Amino acid sequence: PLIYVDGVRVVNEVATGIVVQAFGSGLVSRLNDFDPDNIERIEILKGPAAATLYGTEASNGVIQIFTKRGQAGASPKVALSIRQGTQWFSNPEGRIRRPLNRVCAPGQTTDCPLVEWNPVKQEMDRYKAGLSERPLFTNGYMMGYGLNVSGGTPTVRYFAGATFDKDNGIEPVNNQQRFTTNLNVNITPSEKWDVSTSIGIVKSKLNQAWEAGAGGIWFSTIFGDPAQANDDTRGFIFGPPEFQWGQSQPSQLINRFTASATINHRPTSWFNHRLTVGQDQTDEGSQELGNYLKPEWVQFCPGDCALGYKYDQRRALSYTTVDYNANVRANIRSNLTSTTSFGAQYYRKRSDLVWAQGNRFPAPGLETVAATAETFGYDDFVENVTVGFFGQEQLSFGDKFFLTGAIRVDNNSAFGDNFDFVAYPKLSASYVLAEGQTGKLNAFKLRAAYGQSGQQPDAFAALQSYTPVVSGNGAPAILPEFLGNPDLKPERGTEFEVGFEAGLLNDRVAADFTFYYQKTRDAILNQSVAPSSGFPGNRFVNIGSLRNVGFEAQLSTTLIDKQKFSLRADFNLSHNSNKVLSLGEGVDSLGFAGPKVGYPVDGIFRRKVVSADLDADGRAINVLCDDGKGGPGVECTQAGGSYLGVWDPRWEGSVNLTTVLWSRLRLYANVDFKLGNKHFDNN
Repeated sequence: PLIYVDGVRVVNEVATGIVVQAFGSGLVSRLNDFDPDNIERIEILKGPAAATLYGTEASNGVIQIFTKRGQAGASPKVALSIRQGTQWFSNPEGRIRRPLNRVCAPGQTTDCPLVEWNPVKQEMDRYKAGLSERPLFTNGYMMGYGLNVSGGTPTVRYFAGATFDKDNGIEPVNNQQRFTTNLNVNITPSEKWDVSTSIGIVKSKLNQAWEAGAGGIWFSTIFGDPAQANDDTRGFIFGPPEFQWGQSQPSQLINRFTASATINHRPTSWFNHRLTVGQDQTDEGSQELGNYLKPEWVQFCPGDCALGYKYDQRRALSYTTVDYNANVRANIRSNLTSTTSFGAQYYRKRSDLVWAQGNRFPAPGLETVAATAETFGYDDFVENVTVGFFGQEQLSFGDKFFLTGAIRVDNNSAFGDNFDFVAYPKLSASYVLAEGQTGKLNAFKLRAAYGQSGQQPDAFAALQSYTPVVSGNGAPAILPEFLGNPDLKPERGTEFEVGFEAGLLNDRVAADFTFYYQKTRDAILNQSVAPSSGFPGNRFVNIGSLRNVGFEAQLSTTLIDKQKFSLRADFNLSHNSNKVLSLGEGVDSLGFAGPKVGYPVDGIFRRKVVSADLDADGRAINVLCDDGKGGPGVECTQAGGSYLGVWDPRWEGSVNLTTVLWSRLRLYANVDFKLGNKHFDNN
């Protein structure tokens, strides 16, 4: 989803950091940069029907974050927060202890003894005996301190807040420090004008657990070898814990600055307009330092590995927003009101990348790329621009029935040369059956909406490109790299949704329900390129389509409402099912593992054994696998992938309980659940 903070689009990437790890454990989300203590509220626009006015890129919805503002008062309000806590790995012995394994001595093939390996107990015993500096896992100490001041007058209001957090994980190499600060000022010089400004700064350093790309000591423990428990590795793959903690350290440095200014002008009672400008600047440093190894550790990583390395990737991510919106209100009849809205937006994204790597330090204690014997590096940048216009008409009939129609027109720099503008329509209606009443039914509103939005191609997906090489005589030359597609256009999401909102029993019960049907067409897929084109590999084309159907429901109720005790319960439930409708003409599958037409887009496809025999030694023979057609089975090497389930949960929900005692003490509990998916991994 797109993310906005105080009206400005911000970096919304969910996977940044050290991307060379095989299992992605070094990846973090930029949404983590924002301090919840400085957030006043969050609004979520779900799907194309709600996000039409945000245009290209908004088909996955929009999250709008509004930071806290000051309130006019006689004196400033000061708030101080202190957070202290601990986190731990519950029951590690029972959860990662290796069960009995047959361990054979060198040359032994039969009658191998059964051996159990308990790495947690093993390392704790070493720690108690003074042989190790720490056990395998320890409690991680967490703390945070926050201070904010707010107040003002009817003319000028302000909010200033800062938070410092320091959290340690259960391993020594996993910790984070973060400092965030916000300054918001609202100026209202007259009834016709007001100006809102916001500045936010984030500085953080995250140290991440690292080991063979799997994150921390987990991989080495789960796949440890009991037969090596008595040698220098102590049973851990790759080396003992102290080696893995000391060999290398991935980290991420963040310096982030977000600023916005909004001017509201109300020259007349029937016309108002608004201008928002802002910038989100994120400087991201993803680093990994491989240390020059101690002599006793060289056996676990010999050769060049023992000499160390340094990897440093610096990205400057810049998002610029200019957003203008105007509204014209007219009373057509006594019970008929019209509100006409129009506006324009300009969004610019730029990513500047500088990457450097050095291998082989000449001596211990060195930490820079410049101090290595062998260095590499490059720089690059990507820029993307969207320009959009929209118009909307809303009719209100007696403040009971509301009808809204809108259209959004966008152009984006990533579109193919033969494709210019894209238009996204919207139509919605709502009817208020009850509002502000007492008794059993206090409020009830029916609503329905139809809308479209898009997802743009990647920045260079439409362009024909060449790669630089060195020719036979040493001169620079180029080779065909990517064919490109001048007809490439955005994916288009179309959604229809219906729902209702209700308040019951003097507003002690609130219900919200939405059913949606969403179809994505012109999905961008990779298509093989004919060798006769002179270009290798694939190109991006708009040939796919898929369908999503689901519902979201929420029920909130105040069970007890007394002066000294109140109890509130909230229940959320959602369900989604999706299906691939098309992968292009004559294409049923994109390979053995999918996706496949007629199945969920996140379907899991693997060979499935349906029959086998056992020989005299207990080994499987005559193994047959599912042929996918309901037959008796085929040789597994000839079998295709059988559908086993989906990766993502089909059902998600939560139950929340909140109680307030003596109007001063709040206690809360939350249980969430996810159902209907499969795990298919090595754990």
